[in-house]
Amino acid sequence: MINRKKRLILFLIINFSLIFAALSLVRIARCVSGTPLAKLTDCPSRIFFGLYCPFCGGTRAISELLRFNIISSLIYNPAILPSVIAFGIYDIIALRAILKNRERVLHIHKWVWICIVALLILNWLTRNLILVVWKIDDLAITTLS
Repeated sequence: MINRKKRLILFLIINFSLIFAALSLVRIARCVSGTPLAKLTDCPSRIFFGLYCPFCGGTRAISELLRFNIISSLIYNPAILPSVIAFGIYDIIALRAILKNRERVLHIHKWVWICIVALLILNWLTRNLILVVWKIDDLAITTLS
């Protein structure tokens, strides 16, 4: 078993790495937006199949969430905010478990996962139905406004 100090250091390294990666992704997306390099950040699903993937709009949703524009974030991808909340709660519970030196740290109730996946699928189906049936590209519309 890894001792508490090593588990805490590993926990902090993972969390700071994930935060750095998310902020870097948002920063890169902002920098290349409106340039020819923007095509490199396009979703492969949108490029090859002409359809959105369940995560389309996620980077913009995170960017809006960092600006505290919650409504805009939910419009871009409604699964991002509940995911951030769920993982934030998980982090608090995991940190508490590490500090109390408990064996089991990783436990997220299955209903949390089911709800997040259901939101992603519902978002994916709705966006693609609007795109295919009515030919409305809602992410392009929300990007322009």
